[in-house]
Amino acid sequence: YQRRVHGDFSKVISSIRFGIMIFRAGRLPIVRRTPVVPKRAAVFRPRPFSSDVSKSKQGVIGESLSSLRNLDLAQARIGQVLEVPYEITLDESHATLWRSAFYSYDRLYTSTPFAQSLNFHRHLMPFAMMLFQTVSMSHVDDTRQVLDLSVENAVYCRPVYPGDTLHQQFTIKHLRMSSDEKNTIVTVGCELYNSKNQLVFACDKVMLYPDVTHPNRVSPSPSKKVTAPPHMLAHVLYNSENLPSTPTNLAILRPQQLILHSVSKPVGLSSTWGLSTMFRWSHPTIFNKNSSAELLVPGGMVLAASLSATSRDLFEMLHETIDSCSFLNRVAPQDNIGAVTYIHDVKSVKEGLEEVKMTTLGIKNLHIRRDLRDIALPVELFDQSFRHGQLEAFLKVNCPILSDNIVVQANRTCVRQSPYSQTQSIPLL
Repeated sequence: YQRRVHGDFSKVISSIRFGIMIFRAGRLPIVRRTPVVPKRAAVFRPRPFSSDVSKSKQGVIGESLSSLRNLDLAQARIGQVLEVPYEITLDESHATLWRSAFYSYDRLYTSTPFAQSLNFHRHLMPFAMMLFQTVSMSHVDDTRQVLDLSVENAVYCRPVYPGDTLHQQFTIKHLRMSSDEKNTIVTVGCELYNSKNQLVFACDKVMLYPDVTHPNRVSPSPSKKVTAPPHMLAHVLYNSENLPSTPTNLAILRPQQLILHSVSKPVGLSSTWGLSTMFRWSHPTIFNKNSSAELLVPGGMVLAASLSATSRDLFEMLHETIDSCSFLNRVAPQDNIGAVTYIHDVKSVKEGLEEVKMTTLGIKNLHIRRDLRDIALPVELFDQSFRHGQLEAFLKVNCPILSDNIVVQANRTCVRQSPYSQTQSIPLL
């Protein structure tokens, strides 16, 4: 049809094709879309509540989706691989939050120029932080009070830098019943991989599932200890000649030496919650209790707090492995954590570097230097392994001041800069 419009337009011919109206006028064609009204979608509206207060005729029972993802120990088998779909890209803010909770003096984790002297791209993510990320398990059944008993064979295999994307893989290595045959103890191999699918950290984690029994009741123990290849240690040893001059404040360590570390602090409620959320720890003992006094700190954080208490005295660490670590008592966020370290052996591995074998005890709610200054601690605490009941019975007789206060026993092998060098020990001719 045709009609006259105001302005310069004389004739306007409109046609509607496929929802498009075309106006032609004078010189410029103008295309305008006519609004297409979609078919009205169905909208759910609840019915008004009836004034009748008679008994409801039907109900709905809820279900937990997490129960579908939890590990069923009745179906578990040795060698079973548990794929974890979650990934995390670590950046500098993660390391900053971690260092705000745990002391770190070693320059490999705090100084880019120092790390570059060893031919690393930049400073690395802290050892304890990578251990905590490796053992974090979001898939663990949060309806049960699963306990971390120990960590073994913890090795930092390849460097992890800010910006790296990581994912995990777990393998069931061992199943056995507890001594009272009421619980199941599971050994899980924990591995952390980067985006190139290279192994960067590995360890074994031992957990106790309460009130769970396995139909086979026991499985053969691993025939031999399998440790991940320490590529990063080989890299440090190869490039150690490029290290800056030996600092003058390195402590002299000797066998049978017991060090009372002065640093101690609580993990704190905000750090416990913040770091647990960041690394996806969702167990109810961390968050969901009637009062803050009932909340617990995850085992990996208890170990990190114990190691951080030793960092200043054992400076300068270049590489570390945890041969075995037992969690012996529970820790609340407000508990103060300090440490003592017993030196088993010190040997030179290369000019300017020494390997130290040591045992660190994490101790809560004691002023280490003041309360333990004149007390002879039993050597058995450092060269024997204990379960919780055995330890408390031993301490009640031999060292009552430590009863209920030892939270971690960590057997460590560390490579550090030595206060001595081969050239310093050569006599003048």
